[in-house]
Amino acid sequence: RGHYSLNLRRPFCILSSEPSHEVIRHPQDATHDQQTVSTAYISGTPGCGKTRLGQEFFTTKRDIDGLTFVATLNTEGIETIATSYITLGKHLGITRYSLKKLETSRRESPSEKIQYLKLLILKKVRKFSKWLIIADNVVALRVVRIFLPQTSSEEWGHGQVLFTSLNGSSIPCNTKHTYHESFSQGMEEDKAFNLLKCI
Repeated sequence: RGHYSLNLRRPFCILSSEPSHEVIRHPQDATHDQQTVSTAYISGTPGCGKTRLGQEFFTTKRDIDGLTFVATLNTEGIETIATSYITLGKHLGITRYSLKKLETSRRESPSEKIQYLKLLILKKVRKFSKWLIIADNVVALRVVRIFLPQTSSEEWGHGQVLFTSLNGSSIPCNTKHTYHESFSQGMEEDKAFNLLKCI
């Protein structure tokens, strides 16, 4: 049955494959509790450490809070976002029938399918004590952002969205529940720790 039979009440971590380039390691971690969705942005060159951050978040929150998940979404386009949400839905235990129907029709109206998937996923996400969604390699932030849990939203529970992008010019300034760090020269350890505090 593959992913369709995964236990809903089980922590899981979906990360992009380990990069071939050198990444900066983060030997420490921090905790940060939020009652609403918070958002962090990383802008900079590849290899700034998002995969490592995701893994550390998962390990730490799982040990502290128990039921946790980390998921990476491919945000190159609307169709890839839909595909990533279908993968997340499998891990969250959404029925095979619902996902199969969405998978076969996602090319016709991917935006509508994503919004419907979000509703299905939302019901499952509420059962997790902590979660992190990584929106990977964002090109058009304004287009992508509407398909992700919104900053300060209470209905999604204790969650964080981490956007990664090569271009930081379109990223909003730091506001409540929002944090942006540029790593154009690579990620320094103290900046990495600050980011972990935010997510």
